[in-house]
Amino acid sequence: MRVQNASEALSAVRSGMRVFVHGGVATPTVLVQALVDAAPRLNDVEIMHLHTEGHDAEYAKREYAGTFKVSNSCIGRRPPGLVAALNTISDPVARFWSTVAHLEQSAVIAFRLLAKELEAFGAPAELIERAVAAAEDEVRHAIQTRAIAERMGGVWIEPEVEELEDRSLLDFAIDNATEGCVRETFGAAVGRFQACVAEDDEVRRVMKQVGEDETRHAELSWDIAVWCDSQLTEEEQAQVQRAQRLAYVDLVSACHAPIPVALARQAGYPGPQHALRLVNGMKTLWV
Repeated sequence: MRVQNASEALSAVRSGMRVFVHGGVATPTVLVQALVDAAPRLNDVEIMHLHTEGHDAEYAKREYAGTFKVSNSCIGRRPPGLVAALNTISDPVARFWSTVAHLEQSAVIAFRLLAKELEAFGAPAELIERAVAAAEDEVRHAIQTRAIAERMGGVWIEPEVEELEDRSLLDFAIDNATEGCVRETFGAAVGRFQACVAEDDEVRRVMKQVGEDETRHAELSWDIAVWCDSQLTEEEQAQVQRAQRLAYVDLVSACHAPIPVALARQAGYPGPQHALRLVNGMKTLWV
């Protein structure tokens, strides 16, 4: 076996790839820094993680917005063009809830955009109305999770979304399949899990409602998927299905990330064993 330095190892990363960064104390800080150093030759690289330690998330800084796109397993529908938020809080619980509140507010933007796009594509009024209602749910979620974040010593991170060109129906359908049918569906399960096992009374109460709301949002995503299929060609439907399967594979990888004990206890967030049970229990939905 040939030993490589960090730069040589990162030479395998190309523009457009997804890179999964292991979390917790297993965060490969030297490799992460090498990835940042390689930014001049890269474009549109998606970095997936849950909770990383040992560096200041330099890849999330605005100067790298065109190079790195940051995703994590704090699930919620994200609007296209969402700028990665720089969250360098050291305490894992405070950082987690700051990120959750940020993503809940981002979901408000996402569902409002979803309603507008559905209307532009000529979707049934019932789907549009449900998207509008989901945005109102997310307003409440953002307020509730922000309160938890501030109680835990976190900070409010205002979402920033870059304005993008109008999407085709195919691009819209792919986004719905990955953000809604995969991420939001898994997020609903995670929310219900947290409502059962979190040690914090307020977290259990909030996540019970969030889990119920996210279940409705996931159902909306699947109903939108059915409508989109009716408008797409067989070849386009196959592209959507491939994207959904890849999103599932990415989700499985993310579920292997270890969770800080304090986060698992206070927030009830599932560690690898429980997260994999959840995602494997829903596998037939996606593959």
